[in-house]
Amino acid sequence: MSTTQDATASPDVNTINGWTQADYDLLTADFVSTMTSDQIAAMAHPEWIPTATLGSLSASQVAALQSLTTLSNAQFGLLNLTSVSASVMAGWTKDVWAGLTAAQVSLFTKAQIGSFQHASWLPATAAAGLLPSQMAQLSSLYGQFSADWFNHLQLASFTALNASRLNQISAATLSGIDNTHLTALSAAQVASMNNLGAMACAKFGVLNISALSTTQIAALTRMQYEGLTQTQISSLSTTQVQALAHPEWLPAAFINNTDIAQFAALTPAQFADMKPSAIAALDSAHLAVFGGNLQSLSADVLLTIAPRLSQQQLASLTQQQTALLSLSDNTKDTLINSLSDSSLKSIMSSVSAGGNSLFSFQSIEAVLKGFAAGLSDGLSAAQYGDLNTYVQNIGTVCGTRSPTYSLVNCMTTGANGASVSWTSPVDGTLSRMGSLAVGTTSTQFNQLIANWFDGSNDPATSSSAHVEGRPLFVNGTPSINDIHQGGIGDCSLLGGLQAVVNVSPDFIKSMIVQNTNDTYSVRFFNKGVADWVTVDGKAPGNGANMSTSSWATILERANVAFEATYQNDVNAYSSLSGYGNNKLAEITGNTITDYKASHYTEAAWNSTVFDILKTAVLSGEAVDMGSEINTNDDTHFVKSHEMAITAFDADTSKFVITNPWGAYSATGTFEASMDQIWQGGVSEIHISNSAGANSATGQLVTAMASIAPTSAALTTSATQPASAGNALLAATQAA
Repeated sequence: MSTTQDATASPDVNTINGWTQADYDLLTADFVSTMTSDQIAAMAHPEWIPTATLGSLSASQVAALQSLTTLSNAQFGLLNLTSVSASVMAGWTKDVWAGLTAAQVSLFTKAQIGSFQHASWLPATAAAGLLPSQMAQLSSLYGQFSADWFNHLQLASFTALNASRLNQISAATLSGIDNTHLTALSAAQVASMNNLGAMACAKFGVLNISALSTTQIAALTRMQYEGLTQTQISSLSTTQVQALAHPEWLPAAFINNTDIAQFAALTPAQFADMKPSAIAALDSAHLAVFGGNLQSLSADVLLTIAPRLSQQQLASLTQQQTALLSLSDNTKDTLINSLSDSSLKSIMSSVSAGGNSLFSFQSIEAVLKGFAAGLSDGLSAAQYGDLNTYVQNIGTVCGTRSPTYSLVNCMTTGANGASVSWTSPVDGTLSRMGSLAVGTTSTQFNQLIANWFDGSNDPATSSSAHVEGRPLFVNGTPSINDIHQGGIGDCSLLGGLQAVVNVSPDFIKSMIVQNTNDTYSVRFFNKGVADWVTVDGKAPGNGANMSTSSWATILERANVAFEATYQNDVNAYSSLSGYGNNKLAEITGNTITDYKASHYTEAAWNSTVFDILKTAVLSGEAVDMGSEINTNDDTHFVKSHEMAITAFDADTSKFVITNPWGAYSATGTFEASMDQIWQGGVSEIHISNSAGANSATGQLVTAMASIAPTSAALTTSATQPASAGNALLAATQAA
């Protein structure tokens, strides 16, 4: 190409259009600088321009190039694009966009930025060139950009995003944005965002939340609570702290690191919502400003925190509470001195150091675990005798009707036929362990502790679902609408729970104790005798599951443990299948009277049994029924299904029936006449025999909740059931 070697030569456009690659190879930057726009436009193969020469093209010359799509990414990245028209840029392919560099982007005019038709094609590396002034011109939907794209932005450009743009970013993308960028957001920007709900907790923890409104703080999710940091909490005002709707979601260790003034600012309702585990773990400084009602604490929590209470707080306790603490303290030394095993003595002395009670759930577990860990040979007769002495002293202090005593007594002695069905955490196989005995090994001892105190003896085929983050009760009270049967065939249990919660929500509350290690001890009745089991928060994934509460699924899990322990059943959810009156008896402790339709003529059913059922329902008895037909007219019976009878409609002379599939659903609650309940002579009715559970039970449960379980030595006639014939009351008192 001789023309390229002659600086005075000016080839015509036709010649240029016909250049070969060899001609392009001879091009120099000096020569190209003399070419006109028309000559540049005639270049049919700009991809053949030498690299050094390509980078020397002026902005106007680049704008004259007719085809950029043939350039490689590396070549495209050398160009000065500041004079390229918006219409040309609109036609760029994704491959062209991929060649953009940060340096090129930083030189784009506002008009060019505003013309971006496919900003999502802008590589993350090129986004690093965007200036704060350019961000305002970028009209693309920000939901299209990846976390990596945002992470490449200059901090000044990222923080230039307004609320509208920030709210276009998905929560998943936000969780992928690095901490450096998230930390740079101002408090006002964070407060303007409505897409924080599903952010990963660790990411939420780096945000400046000091400007969140009280409404936003009240709406924080469980995941956001888990991400909260001390820095964030310390940035909140007293009003904001008081807006925290779920202080029970704050870890105990976290609470102990909060500012004392902020902790003291919590409202009585917030203190009341704190979990036993959180209260039990409070240090002396935070307990000193604890604004909750100490007189409403359970006996176990009180025994746990008593050494850290101030003299003024101790003086505010009730006479019963003071007597309990005194009995605990006086019994401790006598107990230790009575033991023969030096190791157990040493462990108890260590656990009780600083005035700690040996009779709280927390201390008992610590003593047992410490002793089991040091057990090199099988349990000796003398050691077993010492443990029995400990059990007896626990009964003296806590009361022999307390869940704590029931758990440790049944674990140690096998009382009431207790025998643990252990599920191997390795392969899920089941084995019958029984209870503690002479010869029990350290491994077996630890498995028994895991079962009775940690609640970690998961049923076979257990899932990884968990109740964490769900309150035990909605607004502090269980409701019939909390029950929604899942894939487990346990309509008998759930129908019975519907029947009981309908007449006495407080009775349901008395069945569950939240322990200081975040487990739940649960009471059922075995032939009228109250027995307790402990479960953790793992729940069956296909079980009774309501996102608003957890009590029904906890009772479902606990009933498996109860029947496996006290009725020699298998430790598996399959054991819950079937229906009949046994579950209602296990829940209430009452004898159950069955009325089988097959035993009555239709006339007798509609008169005699009708009167009995009407009296029972109106007097507040728990009643359920076994249905044996499917209907879908004005009734919605289900075959082979347990349902609750919850009310009597005097206007229609019909009974209200609820289905454990969900009483709140369209077909979950309906009315049925006695004749319809008869179902052609195949149904049956189960009536719990008490003297009426509505008012007296609730009053007794409420009265006992403040201190129960109390010391057996403190029980007086004032705490006995109002009616000896009221089994539901007696069951409540047994809690």
